[in-house]
Amino acid sequence: MSDAGSNWVNVAVDHMSWQNFTTGELSRPFQGKDCESIYDSGTEPLTSALSSEESTTPCLIADARRPPAPACRNTIASIKYTIHHNGDVQNKGKQQIVAVNATIVLTDIPAAVTDEDGLVVVQQEYSVQFRSDADVPPSMKSGNPGYIFGRPIPVIPHRIGYLGVLGAIADEACTDHKINMVTFGVNVHSGCLLKLNRSELRDFCVGNGPHAAGKGLPRYFNTSHIFNAAFEMTDYRVGIFGNAADPRDNSQWLKLPRPTRNDADWQERSGSCKNAITSMNYRFIWTYVGAQGNPQAKIIGARISFGTSDINYHHSTVPSTSQSISITATATFVKKDSDFVDYSPPSPPVAISVPHDVWYPFKIDSHSDRRTPFLSLSWIFAASLVVAN
Repeated sequence: MSDAGSNWVNVAVDHMSWQNFTTGELSRPFQGKDCESIYDSGTEPLTSALSSEESTTPCLIADARRPPAPACRNTIASIKYTIHHNGDVQNKGKQQIVAVNATIVLTDIPAAVTDEDGLVVVQQEYSVQFRSDADVPPSMKSGNPGYIFGRPIPVIPHRIGYLGVLGAIADEACTDHKINMVTFGVNVHSGCLLKLNRSELRDFCVGNGPHAAGKGLPRYFNTSHIFNAAFEMTDYRVGIFGNAADPRDNSQWLKLPRPTRNDADWQERSGSCKNAITSMNYRFIWTYVGAQGNPQAKIIGARISFGTSDINYHHSTVPSTSQSISITATATFVKKDSDFVDYSPPSPPVAISVPHDVWYPFKIDSHSDRRTPFLSLSWIFAASLVVAN
């Protein structure tokens, strides 16, 4: 929206992500530029969906796993508008919109993905949420309220609000500019390569240099939001349901226990880094809860564990030669099967309580009509008077 005076607010693009049309995998959000939908036939120049006057430079994401042509590039998969207002709920009528942001997810639609009728079916999502400047930032909605398969895992605290693991650039080198999103129910195994010579390996092992977050701990595991400088666990939590709502309500979040870890040890003579952390593994246990007709997926257990190994430098004769070291991150989802149990709520309490044999030796037939219990009780009361006399 163009500027049109003080009565209008421009819609600003907060960030954009790219989504794999087939798998639903999301790339790390990036700062958006002008992107336009284009048709890629694979043999002819890219065809713009806009006129020549409106056309902008196509936005192509280099690290995305784009499908081969023919395909429609940069198609909108979803747009989420966030409307910020300074509204005072105590003084209705004085609310004012101060900013509007849009979070956009783009995708490439391959022409080969058709249904039985030869049609390409595309699902797009549009949503609007309102946020007061005084509100606690809302969490992501990934369920209903239980988790929906393929939706992100909300975590607090985290720089992007979702759980992500390390990624790699084109030459498989580790980078901070790529994060693979973890989505519910989808096992993830991601890896990258550290390329270190002997002195760089020594620095990494003792906790120095650009690749280390601690002794033998790669910084690409993004542990700064999980552990402090003393490697003490911060208040790191995952949502038990997809729609974990309030960060202040601990009952909606599951705290991850602190993993065990031993400091790495550098062996100068052999050129070895003992107990270096080479893998970081998330494990989630989930099950269905709620009504049998509408079960909801819930995370009931979560943990982080580190895998260690000894890294030996093999180019002893040429210490300046770089050696590739593989590090990995995984996320595993395990379903806990549980049988559905018939549940009947207890009878409501009565105003008074009497002994269970108060009418002994008389018996009330529960199969009679509605008037029978009343008549039976009346006859029992009369009979008790006769007995008393």
